[in-house]
Amino acid sequence: RLAVRSVARFLEEETLPSAAKDASLLCQAASASRGGDSEHYGLDALVPFLTDRMPQHSETTMSYRLRCLAGAVRSAGSAVLKHRGAISEAIAFALSSNDKHLFKTGCKLLRHVLSTLVESYPVVGDACPKCFSTPRSQSTVFGRSAQLQGDPVSWHIPGRESVEFACELFDAHILRRLDWLSSSTN
Repeated sequence: RLAVRSVARFLEEETLPSAAKDASLLCQAASASRGGDSEHYGLDALVPFLTDRMPQHSETTMSYRLRCLAGAVRSAGSAVLKHRGAISEAIAFALSSNDKHLFKTGCKLLRHVLSTLVESYPVVGDACPKCFSTPRSQSTVFGRSAQLQGDPVSWHIPGRESVEFACELFDAHILRRLDWLSSSTN
């Protein structure tokens, strides 16, 4: 929890538009921290801050924050559902912007949220190195990269609520725009 609070504090104090990709990866790592099966400390700490008072910030700051949010929701699983209102508002805000950078960042956020909700992928259980004894000696080896015995892999399998939320976002931000385009060309 301390690491997640440090990341949140860093993001709150610093806006580094030229390092948005790196900050996004930092948010992805922070949102992967979990206390249990249903506790997502990282996402719970980052989403409220990153989506707070969006219209009051400059377009550069909002683009940076939304890029960080896009990183935070990547591979977050069903934890995204807890923040569906804030995430929906952030996407709508970005996609209604006239600023092309903010719009593009909103598209990236929408893409990451949709893939997080409807794709199956392995969920990181923890980031602690595992201890193993080698067959030749009784010494302990920490974190051998190819050793998966006794290291359970859990998967995010989309549930009904995840798919329904994805359909809502798809309808609101993609299908309506496609319908508008097709009606305006006729």
